[in-house]
Parts: sequence; C-alpha cells; structure tokens
Amino acid sequence: MATDLLTQPNARLWAPKDAEILDDATRREFLVMLGAAGLLDVQVRVEPRLTRAGDGTQAPLLGIIAGLRPVILEAGILSAATLDALVAALCEHLARPGVMVVHPLLFQAWGRRPA
Repeated sequence: MATDLLTQPNARLWAPKDAEILDDATRREFLVMLGAAGLLDVQVRVEPRLTRAGDGTQAPLLGIIAGLRPVILEAGILSAATLDALVAALCEHLARPGVMVVHPLLFQAWGRRPA
C-alpha cells in the first residue's frame, strides 16, 4: 500500500537520530520513568483518532512527504517517479468515500512534584 511505502522513507531518515525516543521499550516504560523521576499521582490519557474521507487532518503524511521530498530524492531512497506515483496513489485512496484513517495513538501523561 502507498501509505506503507511512504512511511518507510520518513522512518529511514529519522530513525537513527530519534531511535531512543521511538523505542518500544521506552514507550512501555514511560509511566514508570515518570514515577522514577519523582512525580506523584501520575495520570495518563490515551486518545485514539479516526478520520474519514474529506477530513483535512486525514493526510498529514502528504505534508510530511512534501516537505521531505528534496531529502528523500537526494538520499536516493525513492526516485522522483516512484515518489510521485506513491503520492498520487495515496491521494486517490484518501479521496475514496468510506476510507477511514486510524492515526497513531496520542499518549499524554502528567503528574505533580512532591511539595
């Protein structure tokens, strides 16, 4: 699918730099880390998000790819023709009635410092 192929260049460009932040173990241990840092009453909110065709927030990947286009091409990750074809396929897919996009989960966490 075009979405999968378009997320790979983004991951290849940023994974080495942000590998520690994006590590699955870090995500799983986030609340433990907040408690270990001394926060009390740690709370968490997880927000799933689903959008349908026509929603302006449905295609953030297109904006990311447009911004990274020069970098993707310069790095030789995808050719211009392949990138253009994938972007066109994703645009066509997102425009179809009934298409829904499930966005990554948003995790928010907070706590309070001891008095």
